Amino acid sequence: MTLTNTGSGTLTITGFSFAGTNPSDFTLSSTGCKQSQSLAVGASCAFGIAFAPQAVGNRSATLQITDNSAQSPRSVTLTGVGLAPPTVALSPTSLNFAAQIVDSTSPGQSVTLTTSGSGTLAIVSISTTTSDFGASNNCGNSVAGGATCTITVTFTPTAAGGRAGTIVIASNAANGTQMVSLSGPGTDFSISPAAGSPNSATITAGQSATYTVSASGASGFSGTVSFSCSDLAFQSSCSVSPNSVMVNGTTAQNATVTVTTTARSALPPRWRPPILPPNLRVTPGLLLLLSLVILTRALRRRSRRRRAWVGLAAMLIAAALFFGCGGGASPPQNGTPAGTYTITVSATSAGVTRSTC
Repeated sequence: MTLTNTGSGTLTITGFSFAGTNPSDFTLSSTGCKQSQSLAVGASCAFGIAFAPQAVGNRSATLQITDNSAQSPRSVTLTGVGLAPPTVALSPTSLNFAAQIVDSTSPGQSVTLTTSGSGTLAIVSISTTTSDFGASNNCGNSVAGGATCTITVTFTPTAAGGRAGTIVIASNAANGTQMVSLSGPGTDFSISPAAGSPNSATITAGQSATYTVSASGASGFSGTVSFSCSDLAFQSSCSVSPNSVMVNGTTAQNATVTVTTTARSALPPRWRPPILPPNLRVTPGLLLLLSLVILTRALRRRSRRRRAWVGLAAMLIAAALFFGCGGGASPPQNGTPAGTYTITVSATSAGVTRSTC
């Protein structure tokens, strides 16, 4: 609303008040017009009115503005209709999830929220009571009367065994806070050295070591478990047979792990330059200088001899580069080096991995 001074003198505002039948239903929501504010001739200020009905039905009040004019107080009639808050219905009111591996997430299940009545549902929050369950929704902050929205719930058990929780929907619904019961079993699987199988071995490079691992499931677990190896030593390999097994919650399944190493073979001795007399030292610079002298001499020779001299100069330049680079690269390693190695054997099911060393 806008208040404008249409008089011939300065207008001073002295107050705002609400009167009438339902004055508590109305408040000043924003105001650019303040008490004791003065408006020059032709000047204006603006303010807003908020309506929050305290009951259903027609509501009314009067806004009174007092000032220093002869027409004070000035009155503005306010009316509105109070609507009944909506009611909320949830379907279903409980969700039960199938067995789920610990720390893995289930497919989502849906809950439909439906409002009834002419009023708008104002949603305060939609939350779950435990971290085993997660909820997302497309409801937003409000839902119109007679409309629906969807809440999607997932199950991510944090431990094995029965898990339970609740979705809580807080709003202005006439029938109060709404809840959905949630439940589901958490299950798991593990991998460990099989009973009686050694978990270490000492072998010579070129030999193989064999171990047995066991995959077992907790109550309610049923699925395929695949095996793999990692953290292998240099020039070694690992295989698991069978590479996958079907595991349930009652019987463990074994697999054989074979680690194969590579024998170390003797390498040919590395070439070393001849030992020269103490007073004679061949350096890259000396070889390059000698090659320049030969090239100069070659330019004065006939064609056939020139080619021979040029070839000799090229050999000297190559030798200079060889010495300058330290005599070439080191020979590659050969075979599995001696040492102690820890190999990790992993079991994976439904995207979840468990490991043993």
